[in-house]
Amino acid sequence: MNPEQIQSSQKKNQQKNPHLFKAAREYRSQLVDNQTVAEKKINSLLRLLQYSFDTQYIIMGFNQFWVADFYIPDLNMVIELDGNQHLTPEGINKDIERANSFRELGFKNILRLTNYEVSQIDSAGLNKGINRVLGI
Repeated sequence: MNPEQIQSSQKKNQQKNPHLFKAAREYRSQLVDNQTVAEKKINSLLRLLQYSFDTQYIIMGFNQFWVADFYIPDLNMVIELDGNQHLTPEGINKDIERANSFRELGFKNILRLTNYEVSQIDSAGLNKGINRVLGI
């Protein structure tokens, strides 16, 4: 799917379940108001690299939603930042399920970074990670 098709599909899912979409928007608002240090850093690096992106991007499934840390529409790329809760066996399994759901909804390019990786990365390193996911 290209970004326009994804956007159309997401809009349909929002319209099918307006109460769920309202809950997603409220949750997203909380996340935006409480960005982590890692999220603030990636936000700055993406701006330095001059990518057009969304933060705390709502991804609507038919009967559930997720909020991706970042979405770059031009690359159809989701960037997920993983704190310590993602490093447990349960967290890893949830992340695999989440990534599979994203892919089923058309979000094919997913870059995952741990908070430690974010603390060590600069704009060149982030760009390298993006290009790796894109197969460049």
